[in-house]
Amino acid sequence: MRATLHPLPRLDERKGLKSKINFADIEHGGAGAPNNRKGRDILDIQRKTLPEQHYLYVDRECAMDAKAIGDAMASGFGEVFGFVQAKGVTPLSMPASIYMEMPSDNMTFRAGVFVSAEDAAKAEGDVKAGVMPASEALTTTHVGPYATLSQSHKALWDHPDEDGYKKSMPVWEIYVDDPTTKPEAEVRTEIFRALEK
Repeated sequence: MRATLHPLPRLDERKGLKSKINFADIEHGGAGAPNNRKGRDILDIQRKTLPEQHYLYVDRECAMDAKAIGDAMASGFGEVFGFVQAKGVTPLSMPASIYMEMPSDNMTFRAGVFVSAEDAAKAEGDVKAGVMPASEALTTTHVGPYATLSQSHKALWDHPDEDGYKKSMPVWEIYVDDPTTKPEAEVRTEIFRALEK
């Protein structure tokens, strides 16, 4: 039986500022270029004020190739959601990946889910608790295959700094849609990049 997921407030319910990036202005290469986005040529980038957010996670590390990343995420989410179900935890989001540092030869990340502070206190063993402090973040919603997520990440990275804020770590993704039940071209992934003054 699948755990019932209670998503975080949608992007349009969070406080913030908007701007738009035209994909034609983004340098890119290879398959999955913006013109493969079926007419979605504008990416909304917003600055949001986010509350403190608690999460449960397991650490994962893998090679920088699609199969290794997919396998690491599948095993990580399986472990976290198995724990969530066994402990009666109420998820507040769909599965999330949290990146505490930029990848190098390997990718290290936290496979997890956002939960209440009370549920985060249930962490034990390999399933750990983390917290995102209340902060400003840049965010956007990527629509399309996971293979093209790097384009949306690049757009966030290239977005001009405003009001004295600088881009920082962590970066995190929330996988809004289940890619096994929705066409790949319509799969949404919320991407966040922390900001600091």
